[in-house]
Amino acid sequence: MDDAFHLEAARWIMENPTQPMMAKINWGDFAALIYEENQPPLLFYCIALFMSFFGADEVFLHLLTAIFCFLALYYFHRIALMLHVAKPKMLLVLFAFNPALVVNQNLMTDVPILAIALSVIYFLLKGKATNQSRYYVLAAISLSIGLLIKYTLLPLVVVIFVAILLSGHYKRLFVLLIPALILLAWSLWNISAFGEAHLAGRGSAGVTWYKIKGFMGTLGSMATFVIVFFYANWPGKINQYIIYGFFSLFVLAVPFVYTGLLPEAKFSALLNYTFMAIGFTLSVLVLKQIAERVMKEKFYYFQSREFFIALSLLGMTAFILLFAPVHATRHILLLIPFLILLGHTYFAKATNAINRLIVVVTIVLGLLLGISDWVYADFYRNASEEIAIPQHHSQTIWSVGHWGWQWYSLEKGWQLYDTNNEASIKKGDFILIPKNISKQHINPALRLDTLNYYTEEPNLLTFFSGKHFASMYNTFADKPAWNLSMQPIDTVFVCRVREKLVK
Repeated sequence: MDDAFHLEAARWIMENPTQPMMAKINWGDFAALIYEENQPPLLFYCIALFMSFFGADEVFLHLLTAIFCFLALYYFHRIALMLHVAKPKMLLVLFAFNPALVVNQNLMTDVPILAIALSVIYFLLKGKATNQSRYYVLAAISLSIGLLIKYTLLPLVVVIFVAILLSGHYKRLFVLLIPALILLAWSLWNISAFGEAHLAGRGSAGVTWYKIKGFMGTLGSMATFVIVFFYANWPGKINQYIIYGFFSLFVLAVPFVYTGLLPEAKFSALLNYTFMAIGFTLSVLVLKQIAERVMKEKFYYFQSREFFIALSLLGMTAFILLFAPVHATRHILLLIPFLILLGHTYFAKATNAINRLIVVVTIVLGLLLGISDWVYADFYRNASEEIAIPQHHSQTIWSVGHWGWQWYSLEKGWQLYDTNNEASIKKGDFILIPKNISKQHINPALRLDTLNYYTEEPNLLTFFSGKHFASMYNTFADKPAWNLSMQPIDTVFVCRVREKLVK
């Protein structure tokens, strides 16, 4: 997905380290300055640093993400121990193998800011436990670093503010000057560089029913642990059998979809409604849990460690609902560890059979979707390598489409299709057009002959699928984050220009 954008931005920074937001990248119909996009460049600098040592080798680049992934798991475990959870190792496994974390270990911003978000909460809880101001300073510094990667962590400013107020040491509020001054300096630099504060231009808030349904469906598709929330609120043998029956029906449906006896489209629609129901149910149960704690413990709840987990969860959920233009598993990833931690008492109360079921479902689904996502990404690498074009020196190969395909196209030396530069396309040039990714609008006046195409047959590795227009990264109310599919990943058409455009 956005990995290609980040890699191109990093390459620009390697050559222009003092002008990180002035790169021009084609991520729509034409190349545009990257300050129009939605994140600051600190992660781009990190990628550029790794590329300066190791080049663009994907193994080494993923080591950068592995560092952040380790930090996320480390701080999650430390928080779990501070909460005195009954099953810390089990919760760590549920977080580590959750499909949202497995799939999103790429070069995007979400795993890094997840690690930073968890570090902020850890430092706040450590500060509360020890009554030492230095932990509040560390929380503020960590948050400031995260804000220079992505603004999604802004709600944690409120969490730090509330934590200091509840500590009673109001002088500690000075630590909020750290992120405030960092953002001020960043904004002043923006104004001097391109005439406006980057933070101020990051879209407008808005919530629609369509967005809410998309958010709930995405949440439900990743919430493998919802079983324990359900069971804790309605314990008993009958509900335990209902849970087993639900998963038995899904397992039985798998071979029917694979063999075509159960239509994919109908099952996908059913799965989507199921995900939305799970998402809404989980949301209600979490709000119910918080409300019950408040009514039972009154003011003492706001002094508890769980309160800061809940406040972080609610704050980031509201921010994502308000500002995310589309929903994706990478957004839900930021909520997953807080949901697991918030429900830690439920895991202690659940039966061993229920807990084993949750662990098995999480590991199996995480691995299946992770492998499928790897094969999905590899399709575009294979396509760029396998497509053979009898090129003459006077002919140009143009590539249409973004995401990973764009990166592999650039690596092959192909030209990116740009609607502002269509006049450069000549008779006899080749244009490569993937079917199922985000791409430029091709001028309908351009006459093309389709000469060939590249595709790959579906198989078991792609059956648990997020390949429907990158649904794990790009989810809507009418499209589940993942489904069961025996359709090909994609098809890349090889076309030749019959006649050049005439103005």
